[in-house]
Amino acid sequence: MNRNLKYLLISFTLVWLVNTSGSSEIRDQQIIYPVNIFNSKLSNERIYIHTDREIYIAGENLFFKVYLYDEGQKELSVRSKMVYLFISDLNNNRILQLCVPVSGGIGYGSLSLPDTLKTGPYDIIACTNWMRNFGESTFFHKQVLIANRFDDELLSVSPAVKNEDEIIQKDNKAICLMIPSDRESYHQREKVTLKMYLPANSHANVSISVAEKPPEKFGNTTLAETLSTRDMSTSQNLNGSRGYRKMCEYLVEDKGFIISGSVNNTASCEGILVMLSTPDTIANLLYSTTNTSGKFYFQLEEYYYNKELYISIPDRYKELQSELILDDKYAFGYKFTLTNALISDLTKQYIRKSQTIANINRTYKIQSADSEMEPVTRRLKGNVYYEPDYKILLTDFVPFKNFTEIVRETLPCIRLRKNAGSYDVEIVDSENKIFLENPAIFINGLFINDINYIVSFGSDKIQRIETVTHKRVFGSLEFNGILSVFTSADVKNDIFFSHNILHFMPIILQSRTQYTFPEYSTRKKIVSRNPDFRQLLYWNPSVDIEGSQPISVEFYTSDNKGSYVINIEGITSDGNPVSCVEYFDVR
Repeated sequence: MNRNLKYLLISFTLVWLVNTSGSSEIRDQQIIYPVNIFNSKLSNERIYIHTDREIYIAGENLFFKVYLYDEGQKELSVRSKMVYLFISDLNNNRILQLCVPVSGGIGYGSLSLPDTLKTGPYDIIACTNWMRNFGESTFFHKQVLIANRFDDELLSVSPAVKNEDEIIQKDNKAICLMIPSDRESYHQREKVTLKMYLPANSHANVSISVAEKPPEKFGNTTLAETLSTRDMSTSQNLNGSRGYRKMCEYLVEDKGFIISGSVNNTASCEGILVMLSTPDTIANLLYSTTNTSGKFYFQLEEYYYNKELYISIPDRYKELQSELILDDKYAFGYKFTLTNALISDLTKQYIRKSQTIANINRTYKIQSADSEMEPVTRRLKGNVYYEPDYKILLTDFVPFKNFTEIVRETLPCIRLRKNAGSYDVEIVDSENKIFLENPAIFINGLFINDINYIVSFGSDKIQRIETVTHKRVFGSLEFNGILSVFTSADVKNDIFFSHNILHFMPIILQSRTQYTFPEYSTRKKIVSRNPDFRQLLYWNPSVDIEGSQPISVEFYTSDNKGSYVINIEGITSDGNPVSCVEYFDVR
């Protein structure tokens, strides 16, 4: 009996080793399923965006910080890793859109406002992919006023203005950050030191803006107001006619960017294989299979960021006349709501001053944004194979006129067959002494699977050819060998397009940026004739405060005289909002 038990244990160990050894391949298949929202403990998320100001001149930088809040846990969210932010104009046209990576519920950066924007109110909208399941009413909104540098009349309508009673009332909804102030005014180019602390046993991450005080404050919600409206809107949207879903259509992006879409087909849309690859010096591939609704999902690795992506349906589905449709992460049906009030005279004076300063900054090429150094991370590659069985460089041979000559003279493991005006490929598996029909074909790293695109290419257009002359298991797929061809740089990948291949533009994540400002620590710098009329004196999107332990931040005033407002927003480690507003003058 002991002997039988010994054999049983050995068998179990072998099975475990076989299963685990293939796990590195399985990751290339996108096994992603929608979540049952009513059986899941996943709750909605809330977004608040703190911006450095509310009034901008076209061409300036807009600095922002994203706070992502988990309504169920009532603290900063650790689930979604992507926030989608876009800006729309009065006609609901998207003028800017960006993907902001968040970590621990926090992300920040800046965006450059096009200097061709017309004067008027603009709406900043933000959401996560998961928030779409709860309806567009849960998206974050903030209206800002952007003025063109050359607009003298300023006849546009204005965002709604918040009265002083509302401003005072909102300060009572959050934990107050203490800023001991011994001065109410400063000279030009003088150092300002802010010391901040919280009640004991509190920890918070805050963002700080110090900017010239505008004559009016717009009617945007504060962080405290945004979080206080969470429960009612969520329940309403879940039970609404469109929001009531047994299965969540939009997934939590807890591992990064997800590309989703659908295959439309009159015959059958279930079980269709969808491929994704990017132009590269290696053959690479991700794949997904459509569900009963025709939906497919790709969980992207970092390797695929900042690269052009091609999504296709293999040739064997051509007879189905399938059509690929990708989901738009920035799609939105919201209609811009406006007041009838025009820009007030006081705000016009403020804008005209800002226009003059913007022209000075442009003339002297004064920059205010600097990118942070991104940590170097190991990027996994979606290699289909690691070492080819055969590899040739065309520079090692005399020139050949076309691909058929190349195969005949240099690739004995490849056989081309002409059939009804087109070519088919077979690979010779010499080890097993068989011909492998319909091998996987990659061109410039892309899964193309049609050799006819390059049969006319000779040595002037083909640089390298790699072959795998045996069956290759890739996840749940099995390829009858692989033929991988790499062309010269002048060959455009567009020629490999067909009706069932989509070109997906690079996924560029918003990089973290810092606000740069001059310092006047010496007499020589103070008397410098370089112009400094900054209206934004200080912006720091990430300051950690540990309870009653004071923390200091320092900055310098500019040559711009006026009243300035210190605006601080943040969230404590236990999910409570932090807020503080203080004022001082520069004379």
